[in-house]
Amino acid sequence: MWRQFLLQDNDQVLEDQLSAPSTTKDIDRQNSNSSTMGDILESVENEIWRDVRRTRNTNPLFRQQGGCVQSYLAHILKIVAIVNRYTIGYCQGMNYVAAALLEEMLMTHVINTNDTRSLRVQKIYSLLKPNCQNTKIITELMDILINHSHLQMKGIWRRGLPVLKLRMHQFDCLVANKLPMLHAHFHNIGLLCSQYCAQWFVTLFSSSVSIDETKNVWNLIFLGGWVMIFRLSLAILDIHRLDLISMQLEDVSRFFQKLKTSFKNKSRNSGANLDGLDLHKVMIWSDKYDVSSELLVQIEKKYVADNIESTISRLPKSTDLILQYKNLKILYQNDCACLREKIEFADASLHEATSFSASADSSCESLKYKLTTQIQKIKSNRNLYEKGPAISTAHLIEQQQKELAQTYEEYQHAILLKRTANSRKDEAKVWKEKLSRQLITLMKQHDDDLCRIGSKIMRTLS
Repeated sequence: MWRQFLLQDNDQVLEDQLSAPSTTKDIDRQNSNSSTMGDILESVENEIWRDVRRTRNTNPLFRQQGGCVQSYLAHILKIVAIVNRYTIGYCQGMNYVAAALLEEMLMTHVINTNDTRSLRVQKIYSLLKPNCQNTKIITELMDILINHSHLQMKGIWRRGLPVLKLRMHQFDCLVANKLPMLHAHFHNIGLLCSQYCAQWFVTLFSSSVSIDETKNVWNLIFLGGWVMIFRLSLAILDIHRLDLISMQLEDVSRFFQKLKTSFKNKSRNSGANLDGLDLHKVMIWSDKYDVSSELLVQIEKKYVADNIESTISRLPKSTDLILQYKNLKILYQNDCACLREKIEFADASLHEATSFSASADSSCESLKYKLTTQIQKIKSNRNLYEKGPAISTAHLIEQQQKELAQTYEEYQHAILLKRTANSRKDEAKVWKEKLSRQLITLMKQHDDDLCRIGSKIMRTLS
């Protein structure tokens, strides 16, 4: 499954490249007189061989020091380093991924229960010719993996490890959120996230499991991407959470050095139980964790925001991306400042309209009470006049009726003012809400655009 996913949309590219001249010959022909190529080979060859000698050295295929399988693996890694010399070159971790591809190729073509040992050896030698088609298949698979957008291994293996640093930060945040007690314990004993998860990430777990289990893990990873990688990593920690919490730094370091996700081991020094960490159990436990792409994006935005300024300040000169980032930041700052000024003005208008509405409402209530009082007085005087008509009472009633008419006129005017004030208040409220929504949208767009460009800068220049 993982091979089909890896080669998806790349079949034609791979077919074209396989029909081209041999990678090694092509490189030698184009660079036979190039001192730069020689410098590249010289700089990475020792590093490649150092890593190759300790790659799967418990596996019979890779056990012979300097043997044909190790030499073939080194040959593949040198080709990958040369092809990607301007971006990543060679990075520790590639050796395990390439070894997994190589072992899968050998196991697929060689293993036959009816073959004798000598026949198997002959098949292996026939497959390990430096210029054979299998070399191109593995190197092209590595190239596709490096440039695959789903996993971004180019950034993981790039010089400075920019994406690896981001992934370790994201995982550290996930551990703090999902396993807070374990995270607090790691912090107290001084254990960094990079000390235990970096190897899992740069090798896609191929350094920790057998080839059969690597295939199963990669099936999940190529379908789920980094969400699945983080879920599997959280499951590994959770399965051993109680043991890890009881350890100090030295024991924890020894634990992760000895941890193999499918081989049952016992720690002789720390006393920790390493039994039963099989791949099936890890997969089951990984379903417990709700890790979404949206959550990873939120963590990435904060990470970029916290680190981009310091990254730019350390650079000796500005690039097009940095200038674009700075110009975009200034543009958004100006737009946000303008919107904030409008919101402040709208808020002041809303406050003024609210005060005016409250004053008009108070005036209406006061005049309404005055009208009620005047009407009661007129009714009372009319009752007196009916009992004993008097000129003075008649004049008083007439005067009170005039005052009532004037108060009613004032009351109608106050109601009109109240309606006007409420209308102004509603308009100011709607205006402020509209501007606030615009500011939120602008700030989100600002964060997204700056995060996108900032991520490019950090992955390009780190």
